[in-house]
Formats: sequence, C-alpha cells, structure tokens
Amino acid sequence: MTALLVAADDRSGALETAAACAGVGWSAVVVPRHGTAAADCTVVDLASRHVDPLEAGRRVAEVAGRVNGRHAHKIDSTLRGPWAWELAARHRATGRAVLLVPAFPAAGRTCRGGVVRVDGRPVDSVDDPRRPVASARPAEHLRRAGIDAVELRPHDVAGWLAGRPGVAVCDADSDADLALAASGWAAGGSCDLAGTAATVAAGARALRPGPPAAAPALPGPVLVVCGSLHPVARAQVAALVEAGAVVATTGAEAATALAAGRDAVLATPHVAGPVDDAAAVQAAGALAGAARAAAPAAGTVVIVGGDTAAALLGDTAVAVGGLLAPGVAWCPSQHGLPLLVAKPGGIGGADLLVRLRSARMPT
Repeated sequence: MTALLVAADDRSGALETAAACAGVGWSAVVVPRHGTAAADCTVVDLASRHVDPLEAGRRVAEVAGRVNGRHAHKIDSTLRGPWAWELAARHRATGRAVLLVPAFPAAGRTCRGGVVRVDGRPVDSVDDPRRPVASARPAEHLRRAGIDAVELRPHDVAGWLAGRPGVAVCDADSDADLALAASGWAAGGSCDLAGTAATVAAGARALRPGPPAAAPALPGPVLVVCGSLHPVARAQVAALVEAGAVVATTGAEAATALAAGRDAVLATPHVAGPVDDAAAVQAAGALAGAARAAAPAAGTVVIVGGDTAAALLGDTAVAVGGLLAPGVAWCPSQHGLPLLVAKPGGIGGADLLVRLRSARMPT
C-alpha cells in the first residue's frame, strides 16, 4: 500500500523526491503518469514541466483523485513550470486544502516573507535558459492561476488547518522550519502538502520516520549524461572534464573510454539564449540513445536533468535507494542499467560531480 502518493512535474524531480523519502526510511518508487507501484512512497512523474497549464492541471487532477493514503505535490525549487495551475487544479478537483512550502534550505532555496530566494537572491533574478521565472512570490503565481493563497509562517500552520483552510504558502528559512510546517501538516488530516523534495521528505518524516538505507560506494568507471542547459549543470560538467573525465560525442566513444577505465561525459551542446522546449526534449532523446549504447561499459551512470532522465529511463517504474547529497538520488541497478545517480540541473555546487567522482570505487 502507498502511504504517500506524490505527483512531480519531471523525472529528475520525481527521482529526487523519492530519494528524499527513502532517506527518512521509506521504500520509494518512481512511476510514469499512468503507473502504479507497491511502496511506502509512490512518486508519479506527470511529465508536465513543458506542457500548457490546462493539460498540466488535467494530469494532476487524475493523480490527485486517487484514493490512496496522504497526497503531496513536488514543484520545482526555483518555481519553473505550470505548478500553480497544477495546485489550483488539485484543490478544485478534490476540495482538499493545499499547504505549499517552497523551500529547500540545504540547497540554498528559502522562502521568507512569501518570497522564494536562491542563495539569498529572489528567484526571478536568477538566470534560466529554458524558462525564466516571472515572479519570486508563489502567491502571485497562484493568483494568476485563479486561486487565492494566504501567506504563513511555520508556527501558523496548525491554526490555519484548524480553521477553514484553502491554499497557503508557508515560509521556511531552515530545516527546522520545514519540520515545524510538516508536523502541522501531518497532524492536520485532509490537506495536501506541496513544495520541494525536502518539503515532501519532511512530511514523510513527520508521518513516520525510519532508518534510511546506507548509501553505496559508486562502482567505476562513471558515465555522466547531461542534457540540462542550466548554468549550474554546465559548470559541474566543465569542472569534471577539467578533473580528467573524457568528453565523448557518441556512445561508441564513451564506451571506449569506459572500457579503458576512464570516466566519460556525454552532453548536449551548450546553447546561448532562449531554448525551444521541443528542441531540448529531442536533444535529450538523442543523448539518451548514446548513453544506452555506452551504459554496459559503466559501473555507474549519472543523469543530469529531467528530460534526460525521462528519455533514458522511459516508461518504467524505478526503485530508488536514497540520497548521496541534497537533491542527488541513487537507484540500485535495474532494467539492464548499472547503479544510477540522478540530479536536477540546478542543484549542487560547481564541484558536485567532481566530488561524486572522487567518491567512486577504483576500477
């Protein structure tokens, strides 16, 4: 039985969320939009990041209507995508209250005074090549989606839920704030929790904490597959190449490097300026084809970006083991692939991939 059913808007976010729940001792599985699984936490990839708001709302209403334990909704930690229309559709379809806590303090994402910040900067001032954010205030996004939202502090959650709650945006500056908001949600009964992977994990911990699985050492050699165009992801790849990883342009080139015990990188070309979503998804599909050709020679495959993860994994359910670092999921070997590591493009410092590489087992 699924105790927590989570909707997520892309595959890397779904994997990240499942890993965060596994990190508090839950079994966790990611499934495609119409899939089901038997796990404590089932995360459904809506694949809605790049669809129009009406379609995104329709997809989430389908999932939110399933009667299966408590419900949660993972949004992008920098407010990208049609998440506001998804939460509005969720609220209208079910009549349940929605508590949105758009913060991931361990990754530098906070919400203070109703404004989401990344490393102290309002999120609407942070560059993004795919989908710039129009406002750093989630309540404004929700109003544009046709629904009013109140703004709360974590200690206000219990009182809000005791009244006649609708939709609320809750501040969080720290993990302690997340825990306080989540404990209020867990005790509040019929209310859906929304926010980042850290928010959903805090909710899982408040419902039922348990011992997480031990993180594995990464078998070498490592194949990094990056389709994300986020500046953070590109800086991480550049640092890895500078540290000695081989840049490959085809699956055969990557396989040759891996067979020689060298770590390898497959990445879509860097593009300056705005990027068309359809073109980016097509590029991720081509990249995934090259990665599948090279994967048998790798001990570990690291996937960077949601479109890349969706293209490589396809419509399969994926069991998720836990977290290697904030936002970085690991999955045991399955479906003919080696041990997998997955992360959203914008998560982590510039040295993240280098640190993962240095932690791998010798080949």
